[in-house]
Amino acid sequence: MIRDFLPGIVRVFSNITPILIFFVFAQIVAVEELGLINYFISLIAIIGVFTDFGLPEAIQRFLPQVKSKTQLITYTIKLELLIVFLAAFTFLLLDLVMQQTLSKGFLLILLLAFIFSASNTIILIFNGLRNHKKVTQYFAVSSVLFLALTFIFYFAFKLNPVISFLTARAISWGIYTIIPIMRLKKENLLEKSPFEAKKHGRFNKFALNTFIYTGGLTLLTQWDSILITNIDGAYTNGIYKSVAFIASIPIVLVTILHTKLLPHFSDLNSKGKIQGIKKELSTYTKYLLLILGLAFFLQLFIYEPALKIFLEEEIVLEAGFLFPLIFLAICLQILASPYISALQAIGQEKFIKNLITIQVTLFIFFSTLLYPTYGYNIFPILLIILNLSVLTTIYFFTHNKLNVGVKDFS
Repeated sequence: MIRDFLPGIVRVFSNITPILIFFVFAQIVAVEELGLINYFISLIAIIGVFTDFGLPEAIQRFLPQVKSKTQLITYTIKLELLIVFLAAFTFLLLDLVMQQTLSKGFLLILLLAFIFSASNTIILIFNGLRNHKKVTQYFAVSSVLFLALTFIFYFAFKLNPVISFLTARAISWGIYTIIPIMRLKKENLLEKSPFEAKKHGRFNKFALNTFIYTGGLTLLTQWDSILITNIDGAYTNGIYKSVAFIASIPIVLVTILHTKLLPHFSDLNSKGKIQGIKKELSTYTKYLLLILGLAFFLQLFIYEPALKIFLEEEIVLEAGFLFPLIFLAICLQILASPYISALQAIGQEKFIKNLITIQVTLFIFFSTLLYPTYGYNIFPILLIILNLSVLTTIYFFTHNKLNVGVKDFS
């Protein structure tokens, strides 16, 4: 059981490594520098969604089912490399036009990080191959390398904390873009073939719909940082986002669940076991309600002293009261995760895309409109309202589809 979740758990460790680095820097750097680190964590997360373009989920969804695995793997890597270079070039143009407003003077190292963000998709090819050992190994070593290099650059070479963070990010991703490709080549899972997108229409459509979904989730959690930094500066972002980062830690459960459930539900769907999906959803919902309910109750009593352990008292006094609200918004998002995996598995990703598009559009519109008046207090309130609406909608839609025995005939 634990082994099944191990790739997702290690992938989570990879995702929260920037937060671990943040915890250390929160004790030793100025609030403004902390705000810049928070900003780049958010920026890389947002750009990373564009460079993934839904391919990690698509390869996990389709690779277990196709006969010509070599052809799909080769196509995925070519498409991913094309996307990362296009994304880097687009960012370069935008940043030059905006006079380095986006890069804050760290353009070159950011471009390298964006290009090597291909690492995520390439590693998850092994999850589609059910090679959980390689997925676990690659994510774990890449994360430890990122963590170690950041602090070596900062403490041993006395580099700026932001430069240390970005350089270590680019190097660790770079190494674990190259090594997995070499492994695939060694196992004869790559071939010389023309780039034929039309042959993979269903795969591409799934990736596009999933990209909109994952992009939406990322914007929901990172748009606040971009908005605050560019309106009120890195100091204000350092105040709010420091609390938000800690309150959002449970979001790692989404990655764990999705990495486990998407390939699993896809396999059940391909075998026609719709009722099996429905039964497992019920089980996951009960356990998540119990765990998250207890966690929310307990955090009400411990969040303030806990924040003071990791953050300066100035930050806790200014924004600490928002912790329970942000935590609640994240819990609602976690509860929706198994249902989203189920809908993707049965070919209903278009519904998810449309729903998340509406949610993100409303969040960006109202947060941008209301932030100048109400400040960062408005972010968690909007997230609670929107996440609760999405959870309710997706719950009833999923059960309706499973009750009529819908299948993905693609």
